[in-house]
Amino acid sequence: SIVAVPGGAGANKANGKASKTEWATVVLLVNLGDDDVSVTLRYVGTVVKAARNRPASITQVVHADDSLRLADVLRARLGVLEGNGMLVVESAGAGGVFPLVLGETYNVKNRRFGQTAGAQTDGQLIHAGQTRLLLGLREDGLYRGALSFYNPGGATAKAELVYRSAAGAVLSRIKISVNAGQLLQRGARDGNALKESYSGLFSLERNV
Repeated sequence: SIVAVPGGAGANKANGKASKTEWATVVLLVNLGDDDVSVTLRYVGTVVKAARNRPASITQVVHADDSLRLADVLRARLGVLEGNGMLVVESAGAGGVFPLVLGETYNVKNRRFGQTAGAQTDGQLIHAGQTRLLLGLREDGLYRGALSFYNPGGATAKAELVYRSAAGAVLSRIKISVNAGQLLQRGARDGNALKESYSGLFSLERNV
C-alpha cells in the first residue's frame, strides 16, 4: 500500500522573501491489526535547505493495536529543514491490514494556521478527462482557504479551477500547471480567483 500526505517545514516564502512563519509536520500512524507493521516514509517535493547526509527514507514499526506519532517529521527524521511537498508512506501491511495515516502541517508559533489531511492513494487521484468537486469551502474574515495540488506523475500536469458561489454561479476560471513530482500550494484568492471583497461560502470544480 502506498499513500501520500502534504508536508512542510521551515520558513514559508512569498514573493522571494522569507516570512517569519515557521511550519512543521506531524504524521500519525495507526495500526488496528493484530500484528506489527513496518512503515517506510520518504519525502517528495521542494527542498530549500537540508541537513547534511539527510536520509532518503526512514522506516518505523507500528505495534499491533497501537499508534505512533512522528513530530516535526521532516526536520527531525528526514532532514528537510525548509521545503514543501508530500510525504509518501509505504507499507506491506500485515494479515491484509494496512496502517491508517494522518498528516498535520501547522505554524509552529501558535498552531493557528495549517491543515490536517488523510492519506490519499494513487487510485484517488484525478486523471485526464476527469472532474472533482470541493464543496462547502469558506473565505471571509474568520476563515481562509489554502489549496494543495500534487503531481506524482512523470510529466507536467495542467488543470482548470472553476470557482463557484454557494448558489452555483461561476466566479472565476483559473489555469494551473504543476511540474512532475512537485506540489503547488495557493491561497483561495491567489490570481484574483476570489475578489478581495468576496466573503462567504464557495465551491471549487477542478477539471484535468
